[in-house]
Amino acid sequence: MRVVLGIDPGLTGALAWVAVSDPESPPVLLDAVDMPTVQMKSGRSLKNFINLPALADAMRHPAIPFPVACYIEEVGASPGSGVTSMFRFGYAAGAAAATAATLGIPLYFVRPVGWQRQFTIKGKEKDKSRMVASQMFPARADLFKRKKDNGRSDAALIAVHGIRNFGAMWALHK
Repeated sequence: MRVVLGIDPGLTGALAWVAVSDPESPPVLLDAVDMPTVQMKSGRSLKNFINLPALADAMRHPAIPFPVACYIEEVGASPGSGVTSMFRFGYAAGAAAATAATLGIPLYFVRPVGWQRQFTIKGKEKDKSRMVASQMFPARADLFKRKKDNGRSDAALIAVHGIRNFGAMWALHK
């Protein structure tokens, strides 16, 4: 069985570990957790940042075999978003990618439109993402019950998309 890590980057993102025996077998969601953050002083106020040591610990999940691959959503600027918020989002996404690379987990980027199209999700249909993940993993549907759990559902679906669409990874990581 191989474990794949899916990451929905950003401060409200998440990590999800999905296992499969081969690309055609049904995926099994092992766990999904919110992106670990920490409040730190920035200027005169407290702001959330990615907790890098906690992120590294999470990627080395103690109850789950080490991932053979990590699929992370490739992020870009969103129209209408402020410069500061987009910079912070990019920083968080880079932190997730750098942490995976530092741990030696092979890293692959997937565009949002790619993984969302596979599950007939359009744009920001976060409730649909939670619904699809709950149907795909009914035994773990409790992980997606709150509106703010959309990062978890996105991360799980990103991992499944990676498993289904990047078969070359299986040949590389036997």
